[in-house]
Amino acid sequence: MKRVKEPFLKVILTLSSHEPFDVPMEPVFIGSDDLSKYKNSVYYTDKTLGSFLDWAKETDWWKNTLIIMVADHAARIFSDMPNYKQNVFKIPMLWVGGAVSKRDLRIEKLGSQVDIPTTLLDQLGIIGSFPFGKDILSDQSKSFAFYTYNEGFGFITDSSAVGFDLKSKMNVLSEGKDPESAEKKGKAYLQVLFNDYLKR
Repeated sequence: MKRVKEPFLKVILTLSSHEPFDVPMEPVFIGSDDLSKYKNSVYYTDKTLGSFLDWAKETDWWKNTLIIMVADHAARIFSDMPNYKQNVFKIPMLWVGGAVSKRDLRIEKLGSQVDIPTTLLDQLGIIGSFPFGKDILSDQSKSFAFYTYNEGFGFITDSSAVGFDLKSKMNVLSEGKDPESAEKKGKAYLQVLFNDYLKR
């Protein structure tokens, strides 16, 4: 990053907070149990990311840069929560950097990682081809999220949530005002997704 030339795109994947939670630092949380090791791994990731952002702010490219931070899923190994529950997939997404023009803005619309390309390209005025994503900053897009887990999928709207098990062909989660509609939309999304995959 010291020798990067603009424009550039970098993708960094952190795995510290995944098992076996090995991090190159002295433990802050004492204990050899998984929870203590996990806390240390998250502490390390947060500290390292903070140091990187502090350094990046001093570079020439910071003023033109957008950094998007997003998780793949929540910490599910310390919970008795079944993997089809929506809270397993409730994650933050942060946009920071010198290119961000609005500060302290919180978006409540439901979305997922697949919405990042469309949202980003729309901000740049570039027409992209990401049929499964939406611009989460647009008033024209619906608030929903689709997610998959081993042998099932979930579909969440502002008013309903459904988790569908593909083996039993039954809902394992059904909440809100209209879970039947959420189930239909989730099945349609999955069908279109698979049809697209099979055509490639």
